[in-house]
Amino acid sequence: EGLPDLVGIVFLRILRLSNNKLLELPPPVLQLSGLRELSIAGNMIQRLPPELSRLSKLELLHLDGHNFDSVPAELVAQGGGRVLEYMRRMGFADATAKLDLCDMGLRAIPASVMRIGSLQELFLSRNPITQLPPSITQLALLRTLALDGTRVFS
Repeated sequence: EGLPDLVGIVFLRILRLSNNKLLELPPPVLQLSGLRELSIAGNMIQRLPPELSRLSKLELLHLDGHNFDSVPAELVAQGGGRVLEYMRRMGFADATAKLDLCDMGLRAIPASVMRIGSLQELFLSRNPITQLPPSITQLALLRTLALDGTRVFS
């Protein structure tokens, strides 16, 4: 029952967990530092853990559905590569207080952005965003907000 600790399998590069009725990504998967491909399509996972962005060698992420609450649906629709890019950018923001989401195809600012209380620079250029949510005021330390090429002022 469940996945054992897989950290000892240092050469594991591909892991396919599709169609297993998983509700969450099993924690042992997040220990696989050499993983290059992960397939989790056909499961009931609703939240991708932020730790997934730490799998720096992960190149392919196979997923499906638009039921993730941790990643905007428009990014899920663009495929696993875009989801990985988004998650890595979000992880980087926690450490640097800077978040670059330019050219991601976002129609709205993800709610998770508003939870980065230390955020000082937010770049949203060239996304089809049409409005700023009232919750943007939660980003009290924000010094730079780049909205060029958006539809906020159209």
